[in-house]
Amino acid sequence: MLTPSTEVLTDEARIWIYQSDRVLNEQEIECISRKLEKWQNEWNTHGKPLYSEAWIEDQLFLILAVDESRQPASGCSIDSSVHFIRQLGDRLSLNFFERLNFAYLDDDGKIQLTTNQELKRLYAKGIVHDDTLFYDTTLQKKGDWKERKLVPLKQSWHQRFL
Repeated sequence: MLTPSTEVLTDEARIWIYQSDRVLNEQEIECISRKLEKWQNEWNTHGKPLYSEAWIEDQLFLILAVDESRQPASGCSIDSSVHFIRQLGDRLSLNFFERLNFAYLDDDGKIQLTTNQELKRLYAKGIVHDDTLFYDTTLQKKGDWKERKLVPLKQSWHQRFL
């Protein structure tokens, strides 16, 4: 039988997306995955286990998911996740909390990172264009992330920085 923390969640699960400030290497992914699994097995809200998942995706994103229809995440449990991720980042010299760093796929399909300030210059040079796919880290449902994590710049919230 699966424990709440190892259960595969539905597409309705609430997610929190944390983007690293750089692409992670295989050793970092393995280390983070081990620490995530251990921490996630203990993640709870007021002593009740959360039905959750946690994973690294595309060598850049740390994602937490909770089935809030079964056990909602409380402010304290969310605070504990933020504290854990901050500690994890400090140990590995990573920043998962810079929300004005953006990830996109270049014309060759390779993940690139840029800042809100640099985006305008990249757009003016044609390196980034209206159809460049950007990761939408504002999504809040697991299914939305699976279906719509990549959005053309012209339809993305990132366009406001142009």
